[in-house]
Amino acid sequence: GNNSANNAAYGSCVPDECACEASWDWQGATYKDCSTTADYPNDYWCVVKNTCKSATLDSATGIYHRTCVPANACECKPSWSYNGVTYQGCVTTSDSPSLPWCMVDASCTNASWSQDSSGANIPYISCSIGVDDNTECGCDAAGCQNAAIPYCVAATVPCKNSPAPAAGSADMNGYISCTPSECECKDNWQWDGVDYTGCAYINGYPWCPVKGACTAAAPSTDPKGVTQNGFLCSNPPPPPATNTPAQPTGSCDCLDSWEHEGGTFYKCQTTKDGTSPWCKVDMYCGSASWSYDSNWNAYAYKSCTDGIDTSKTCSCAGECIDDIYNPYCEVSNAPCYSAPTPSGSPVPKAYMTCTPAACKCLDSWTQDGVTYSGCQTTPDSPSYPWCYVDASCLNAYPKNDTIGRSGPYRLCYDNLGSSPCECGSNTCNNDAAANCEITNAPCMSSPAGSNSNGNKAFATCTPTACKCKDSWDWKGKNYQKCSATDDSQGVTWCAVDSSCKSATFEDNIYWKSCIPEDACDCLPSWDYKGITYNGCQTTPDSPSFPWCKISTSCPSALWGNDGADYAYAYCSDGVDVSKTCECTPNDCPNNEIASCVITNAPCYSSPSGKNTDGNKAYATCTPKECECLPEWTWNGVSYKACAQPSTNDYPYCAVGSSCKSSESVTDNGGATILKRYCTKSAGPVATPSPVIDGTGECRCLDEWWHSGVKYSGCRTTPDSPGTPWCKVDGTKCGEYLGGQDTDGSYYGYVLCYDGLDYSKECNCKSTCVNSEYPSCTVANAPCAYTPVADSGNEAYVSCTPSECECESSWVYKGRTYRGCQTTMDSPSAAWCYVSSSCKSFYPADGDITSNWRYCYDNLDLTKTCSCGSNECSNVEVPYCIAESTPCLSAPAPQSGDAYISCHPEECQLCKSSWSYNGKTFSGCAQNPDGSETNWCILQADANCKSAADMSDGSSDKWSYCTPSGACDCQDVWEHDGTAYSGCQKTPDSENNWCKVSPHCMSSAHGAEGGLSYAWKSCSASEESTEAPKGDDDGFGIGWIILIIILSLLLCAGIIVGFVIWKKNRDAATIEDWNKEITEHELNSHFVAQDAEIEKLAQVSFDQLSPVDDVNTKIYEPIQQDPPLHDGDATPVKNTKTFIGDDKNEYTLGSI
Repeated sequence: GNNSANNAAYGSCVPDECACEASWDWQGATYKDCSTTADYPNDYWCVVKNTCKSATLDSATGIYHRTCVPANACECKPSWSYNGVTYQGCVTTSDSPSLPWCMVDASCTNASWSQDSSGANIPYISCSIGVDDNTECGCDAAGCQNAAIPYCVAATVPCKNSPAPAAGSADMNGYISCTPSECECKDNWQWDGVDYTGCAYINGYPWCPVKGACTAAAPSTDPKGVTQNGFLCSNPPPPPATNTPAQPTGSCDCLDSWEHEGGTFYKCQTTKDGTSPWCKVDMYCGSASWSYDSNWNAYAYKSCTDGIDTSKTCSCAGECIDDIYNPYCEVSNAPCYSAPTPSGSPVPKAYMTCTPAACKCLDSWTQDGVTYSGCQTTPDSPSYPWCYVDASCLNAYPKNDTIGRSGPYRLCYDNLGSSPCECGSNTCNNDAAANCEITNAPCMSSPAGSNSNGNKAFATCTPTACKCKDSWDWKGKNYQKCSATDDSQGVTWCAVDSSCKSATFEDNIYWKSCIPEDACDCLPSWDYKGITYNGCQTTPDSPSFPWCKISTSCPSALWGNDGADYAYAYCSDGVDVSKTCECTPNDCPNNEIASCVITNAPCYSSPSGKNTDGNKAYATCTPKECECLPEWTWNGVSYKACAQPSTNDYPYCAVGSSCKSSESVTDNGGATILKRYCTKSAGPVATPSPVIDGTGECRCLDEWWHSGVKYSGCRTTPDSPGTPWCKVDGTKCGEYLGGQDTDGSYYGYVLCYDGLDYSKECNCKSTCVNSEYPSCTVANAPCAYTPVADSGNEAYVSCTPSECECESSWVYKGRTYRGCQTTMDSPSAAWCYVSSSCKSFYPADGDITSNWRYCYDNLDLTKTCSCGSNECSNVEVPYCIAESTPCLSAPAPQSGDAYISCHPEECQLCKSSWSYNGKTFSGCAQNPDGSETNWCILQADANCKSAADMSDGSSDKWSYCTPSGACDCQDVWEHDGTAYSGCQKTPDSENNWCKVSPHCMSSAHGAEGGLSYAWKSCSASEESTEAPKGDDDGFGIGWIILIIILSLLLCAGIIVGFVIWKKNRDAATIEDWNKEITEHELNSHFVAQDAEIEKLAQVSFDQLSPVDDVNTKIYEPIQQDPPLHDGDATPVKNTKTFIGDDKNEYTLGSI
């Protein structure tokens, strides 16, 4: 005991009121004390007094009873069998030398459990009966055996470490531990460059490399990459009191090769008895878990995810093998969601958990008079679906009358949904099960109801009577709601009303366990390694990853130990993602952590320091000794500086031998490098593309009014923050957009980019307003998204109000996401759940179970997104895992992968020759229907899952495509008045980039001088070797205008993810378009193709429209776009109806 209550410590005990009755009757038979009964042959129990508060009342008989342990349950059995040998009492065995033990009764609560070679379960305890502490054992003439557990037969028994076997034992030997000559320590050896002699302390453990082929030894690798065979030894010299060299820890990387249950495995794998991926690791890995194989060999292991493919569900290759602990089958399609490819194994097999045929739910079963079908929740098991199974199922619970199960049964998880289960208006029943009928099954804890009780399904809930009291007293102290009390050892509970039927009554109070609402919030003040921190903080050993201690009752807590166990969580409270963290100059230490004190907190990866160590905050840094090598090789491939050889790992590089924050790794060819994670460089800053330049015939009016406010030229307004626009003269401008003002008048307008300063991010000077169009006034206009404001007015920019911050954790289609993330069905369009108080949201619908919004948090506008070597999935919404994030359209995920849009190879298989509207085209054609997009009719066997049907009734399908060479760097291009060739760096970019054709579907967009251009990140290897050809005098205004028009349409690729996302959600009506609609102006994903629609799509994606349509408001991304005007304010409707792929009817037309 170490506490303020007189250092008291506690143990379980049996009060007098709970002592077993000396004699008691049950079902016509008389029993004594603690006993088994005919109907419970394996369970010891007894009848007790009705004053025993830990007893259970049997309502049928009125008796109080409890489980118990017989008085002799933990005594050694006089005779018992192990591995086919009969023993008497307390003995040593060859696999437990010097550690006497014996088998005990299964009811012994202190027993440990194991299995013998036959698979029989063995309850056992350590014992010392019969040992003689005054006699040394010594080995007999046979000497010490070189076994996995070295042993010898004791020369004399009883002795210090072994009793004498009792008469009747089949084995009359005593066994003791010893050290065979093969396992003796080397006389002189080194670890991490330090000299040692004999047995020495390494990382706090007595260890040494061995002289010979010691069976008990295992390989260990020191930080310098030197591997030696060694094992734990005895009698090392005491560690020196001072100047002890820092001891290294063993590697926690998966072993390249390891043995398990007779098989050889390589790195991260699945096994028959471990169907989640795992691997063995070095025995000195500090974070390893430990287990034993069937031969009682201990091993260190960890869970791993290397090489899995979360986009593919695993499938069984054959029969599911029934097993009492872990049914399994071989995987047919590794790598998949839970199994990596078993590459390199002699028997390359992967395994997964499955349901054996005998364990499948019965098609029809009856419980409490109701007939159920398959896997179901029941009133007595809400939130835990179950079913009866065939009697031959090994992986099932046996019949249990106590809980009302009349046969073998199992819990099941078939056909669950992704949404939290809801009671709706149904009553939460105040009974022992505390359940309600679900209104939205299937949901997260229940499949859809299929039974004779109205197909009802159930979930756990909290009845009104069982809600925590606001204030309650316990042992002279007052507590509020859900709390831990002085005597609950951190466990939270609360007092509830006496009518709560699921409550426990004890010491004159009705109570139940609970989880506080703030259980997972940072503690206001917490101690760690002698320093007191406040809230969310970085620490010297966790730079760039803020964290805090939290309540031990938080169900999602992580756990650590700094002398005592503590609960903690990572957090981001108070960070400023707009600022890169900066270290004190020349202050990045070359040590294992490589952290520095920040000079500008709060910043991107750290809040301000609030602690008793000078309020320091920390970030990860790169010591000079750890800078990436210019060139290095891995698995035979050459890389430069920071690279990402595997999509299953973060970017890293090889570093020099003096870098202490690196790890030694070996590739498949046996070559070793020192590996260190790094940050890949970015590309040029992406800037918004102008839709129409506000000059010439479409120039902005010098003076115009909107919503009662006068403006001049190009401006942002409260209903169009971050998207500058202006009204124009509709009689002169032929390509304006149309809107209607608050006074009912119609007007023409264009988007404009006059006066923007792309070098400056826009900063709010006012609070972000939580409205349908969230905005704030700008402090530093002109900036990247707004010009300066008129005198007396403000400039505005879009922002995210605090009410609309992404939820830190949210569940969609069974997967947990954190913050702003892309998903498989919304690649390149990140989104998240938000609170109900956010006013700029989309409502819950279908699989989306909460209010949500698109988000643009933590994007890297300097880098185009790329699939790299990752496969582009050929699905209805094509996607791939981003090679590196953050990038232009995908933030770095806090968990899982980031997804981006892509174009699979199957959708590039264009017919070599095809016809449309009487014209013949070849391959991927530019503007075949005048819509200034690239598309083609696909080959018959293309199998493109995102292709659309042609409207002429033919079997042909069409798809967008990228013309050959469209994504190649231009041979000659101009930027800020300077000519460049191929892939190059520019003065405003530290990274290589180049301009490409506006027909490149994967390009990003920039703007300079009022003109847009397409660009991409690139590597120096793509740099053109051709010299510039001629001058650019012939680059006439007609060509410039053509590029402007073509470039405006590239945003379609960006918003495809947004539009597909809304498929089957909105039967949107787009009215009043200016021109005739062709089938390519309404494809299967409802993506508009003509120039005007593209312009409006760009408006919806980038920010907001500055206008309201007559019928509906505009907001991000596409809901409905404003009408166009042809210069005549009189609306004349000409509608047309189409049926989309989702079978919804869409109406379009023109004014």
